[in-house]
Amino acid sequence: MDQRFHEFLEESPIQKYFPDQADVDDQTLPEIRKVISENDAELAYALAEEHLFGMTYPKNVSWAVACYEHVATTTRNASANFMLGVIYGSGLFGQVEMDHSKALVHYTIASELGDRRATMALAYRFYAGIGTPRDYVRAMMYYRSVVEDLIPFLASDSDIGGQHLPDYKIRLSDAGGGLYGEGASLISSSYTNFEDLEDGSIASEHFSDSMRYYAQGLYSHSLEEAYNCFNTAMNSGTSHASDPLSLSDDPSVRVIGRCVAHLGHLYLRGEGCERNYTKAGDFLSAALNLVDDPSVVRRAAYDLGLLFKIDGVNSAEWLPPKEAVRAAFDNKFISNPDNPNSLDSSKVFFYMAQLAGNMEAIVELFPNWISMRDISPQVVRRGSNPYHWLTLAQYHEQNLDIANAAYLYKRIAESVEEETSPLKWTWYQFTRKIGRRYDLSLIGLTIAAEQGYESAQSSLGQLLLPIKSFFQDLEAECKETYLLALNYFSRAADQANYDAMLFLGDVYYKGVTITSDGTKIPPDYRKAGDMYHELLQRKECVQAYFNLGYMYELGRGFSQDFHLAKRFYDMADELGEKSDDPKNKAYFLLAFAKAKLWLKMHLGIHNWFEWVPKLMRSDDL
Repeated sequence: MDQRFHEFLEESPIQKYFPDQADVDDQTLPEIRKVISENDAELAYALAEEHLFGMTYPKNVSWAVACYEHVATTTRNASANFMLGVIYGSGLFGQVEMDHSKALVHYTIASELGDRRATMALAYRFYAGIGTPRDYVRAMMYYRSVVEDLIPFLASDSDIGGQHLPDYKIRLSDAGGGLYGEGASLISSSYTNFEDLEDGSIASEHFSDSMRYYAQGLYSHSLEEAYNCFNTAMNSGTSHASDPLSLSDDPSVRVIGRCVAHLGHLYLRGEGCERNYTKAGDFLSAALNLVDDPSVVRRAAYDLGLLFKIDGVNSAEWLPPKEAVRAAFDNKFISNPDNPNSLDSSKVFFYMAQLAGNMEAIVELFPNWISMRDISPQVVRRGSNPYHWLTLAQYHEQNLDIANAAYLYKRIAESVEEETSPLKWTWYQFTRKIGRRYDLSLIGLTIAAEQGYESAQSSLGQLLLPIKSFFQDLEAECKETYLLALNYFSRAADQANYDAMLFLGDVYYKGVTITSDGTKIPPDYRKAGDMYHELLQRKECVQAYFNLGYMYELGRGFSQDFHLAKRFYDMADELGEKSDDPKNKAYFLLAFAKAKLWLKMHLGIHNWFEWVPKLMRSDDL
């Protein structure tokens, strides 16, 4: 795990920066009362910002609330109302009593005053039914208003292929390979997206820096550095590769292919280097010839399709493979495939890209979404151009499929993070080399969680109720912390975070120890079983199958049923593949449980002290 993440989790920053409010309320500042009594709204706002975002430790949120309330009631200040909505909506780690009604009022006022952040938070409350009945119509309306405000930015044709949008939606658990560790977690991580690289391989030391282009993980967004990193990785790899222009399963060659494709992408868009269509075509075509990797085809074929759409750009050296031309012809995307002079190469490349999983290529192949009735809203991917999905959202809205329309508008609005969320600022405070501010990172995560960003909700849940080891009991500072953690994990689970769903099941199954008074919140086996069943309805999971088998075997939460237990154990066995350490532990438990269940079903052995004499007498031995 990244040392910064480790320090952050071990430091218990919530208790450090946001202690029990009773410990700080007695230190009342006379200046606060004086400012409020003198009706100085400008100074009151400055004091509120200082007490919440300044260098004062520990934070006294009550003082900040008093100042914000004064500003909100005496002036039309959108920011003050927005921060009051955040504080009342989240409770800010127990600093104030959570009040969803007040949060809704302040978010509404801030939104009406033009605060885009508040509109996002308001939309999410209606979308998820937080403090108000779930209302997809209102959620769609608010998300759509945010998207409409962003259309001039999203529709800009200054960049070939659309706007480049950095991605700051990471989770604290990403640095460790996910909530349950590398290989055992269900949610993939952008931060640890180098599973095919071995430590010390030719390109691995450079390729991680290429994430600067996407600003994924904790890397800063620098197109010039991204260009240099891609170039260095390509050169260091190809100089050692025995046959770099052949198909290969060598991880280093696959990475080189990705670097070559990204360099072509940079030359096409003029990012980090001078725009050069000739170099773009050469690099993109070389990437397709270098390695048979779907991630390379998704990027390089799509970019070549865009390149061939540019007037005056054409080259016989970049023509698509003959088998791709024939396949595109067979599927009626092109006509007359045998004449290179009339070949629509862009359509062929877009066809190759969509076969490799590039959903943006569908927009180029089917510009009229109305004919694409079977396209699911779930095709909106991280990293895709959100402007492409606006037509699809409008299509669902026109056909009164309001839930899917709201989902699409939400995804589009959330993708423009630098315009709608504090995530960039949050991770800057976390990573800055001088004056690192973990306290501001916590506030930023809270704001993003209120706006509906699943990554922030998952991160806060982990901070409040961390998983310390595979077998260790769960512990929470106090009951309020436990309930707040469940709240964040539940919201993340509602947004398809399958690790959060599995963890909620584990929390209900194990129970939680409250460290402040030593009490134990008992297990709720029925809730645990229901959560595991709900997870399996949405995604297959070895651990969920195993847990349900164990519960049916022991009769915990359900009536004891050995046959159903065996079925779940068998399904876990069929689904899983042995990989790394966390999953191997589950497989050891699975083998042990299946052997134990066989003894119960066939020999009636329920007490392990009697298994030897019974086995000695058994003809089945």
